[in-house]
Amino acid sequence: MWVLLSSGLRRWVVFTVAVPVAGRLLAGLGRRVEASSGPTKLSRGLLGAGRLVSSRARKDDPRNARGGLLRRRPR
Repeated sequence: MWVLLSSGLRRWVVFTVAVPVAGRLLAGLGRRVEASSGPTKLSRGLLGAGRLVSSRARKDDPRNARGGLLRRRPR
C-alpha cells in the first residue's frame, strides 16, 4: 500500500503524522524518566529531542505560510 502512494503524499503523511507522534513519544519518555529519577542527561536529551522534532514538524508543516517541505523547487 505504501508503495502505491506518490512521493509527495508519502512525505505529507510522514510530516503530518509520524514526526509529531515521534516528538510526543520522545518528550513523554523524557518526562517519565525525569519524574522517576530527576533531571538527568538522558531526560534532558529526550525532552530536547522531543522539542526539536516538534518544532521541526511545525516549521515544515505544509499549511505554513512559507510552504514547508511540500513546496516544489524550480528545476
